Amino acid sequence: MKPASIICLVLSVLIIFGGVYLCKEAEERADAQGIELFTISKDTDGNRVSVMEYDTAKMQKISVNLKKGNVYVRSGDSCKVEIYNLYEGAYIKGTSSNMLQINDTLGVIDIIKEGGQGISFSGLRNILRDIRLEESEKWINVYVPDGTPLNAIQITVLEGDIVLEGIHDTNADIILKAENGNITVRDASTHSRMQIESLSGNTDIGGSFASDIRITAENGNINIAKTEFTACTLLAKKGDIHVGLSQSVSRFVASISATKHISFNGIPLGTTSFTTSATSGMTFTATAEDGAVEITD
Repeated sequence: MKPASIICLVLSVLIIFGGVYLCKEAEERADAQGIELFTISKDTDGNRVSVMEYDTAKMQKISVNLKKGNVYVRSGDSCKVEIYNLYEGAYIKGTSSNMLQINDTLGVIDIIKEGGQGISFSGLRNILRDIRLEESEKWINVYVPDGTPLNAIQITVLEGDIVLEGIHDTNADIILKAENGNITVRDASTHSRMQIESLSGNTDIGGSFASDIRITAENGNINIAKTEFTACTLLAKKGDIHVGLSQSVSRFVASISATKHISFNGIPLGTTSFTTSATSGMTFTATAEDGAVEITD
């Protein structure tokens, strides 16, 4: 390595460590004087919280992409998002083209590009300052008041759980995907579709309604209780399916198959496939490629 290259490398290291030290020193002095240097605050448990408000009248889509952490979508009186313990400078957030967006799965170059289109990017100072947040528990709360005219709620988490509860009075497509975590839907309704994909984890839906429910589970169980639908398609590639139907299965155009067993109201059938004689009306398909299907009605 040439001497000039060595000098540049040493200077770069000194600048980085100097930046870390200055950020830390400035924050400690600001904390001592009760001054908030950054766009986030601390809660009573010491978690760093960034709060973002949005206008329901203009919002058509909510999109969250999170590498690690839980996402909770809940009903609320106010239109806001609470972001806990994420690197303030390492993700994009904001509204663009009637979409509320939070994404920490992008690279730095992508973040900068997005930042030029109306999405906030807090920069290197916050990345340096927030390095110690890496081991902190991370989560996002999204509050959606009833009647918000959304077209879609789209949540993707690479490692963590997704919980959607209390969402009503919407025609939005609800699209949820967890690569390594559980997905829970409680007391929610939409007149559009509910599409769920789970790579490793269980999916639980209770007390809900969707016109069209589509669930694919690569490795995990699918559990549905007290939930109504017009059409429902369930696929468990490695796991069991448990469904509590709101009506007798004979009312559905149903097709059920399982490699282990099929049971109705606790009574196993002597076959691994079952279809109803109905030719019109509500449709229900359940397939357990390596598991059992248990139905109650």
